[in-house]
Amino acid sequence: MDAYEESDEYCPHCDNHYVIEAVEPKAALRVEGEDARMDNRMLKDERLKDKPERSLFSEKDLSDKVEIPLWQQMQMQQQAQMQAQAQAQAQAQAQAQAQMGRR
Repeated sequence: MDAYEESDEYCPHCDNHYVIEAVEPKAALRVEGEDARMDNRMLKDERLKDKPERSLFSEKDLSDKVEIPLWQQMQMQQQAQMQAQAQAQAQAQAQAQAQMGRR
């Protein structure tokens, strides 16, 4: 079918026009969902009051803050233990020097 003719658009037996013009899709942004009567999670109920705004950075509401991750808690505990050990060593050295000074 190198040479396309207009007569090729029609059926040779019944003379029906069987070539359909191409339609290019148009870009559109839509929200599709199921039947709203069955699943109404996409709809906003105007009768309900809005919940107060929650933010991770808000100083007013501390209940929404994310907990400290476990690895960070362990790291903080290790640092606290190291500081306690350093303080104990410093106290022991101070006591040893005080005893040396008394002699």
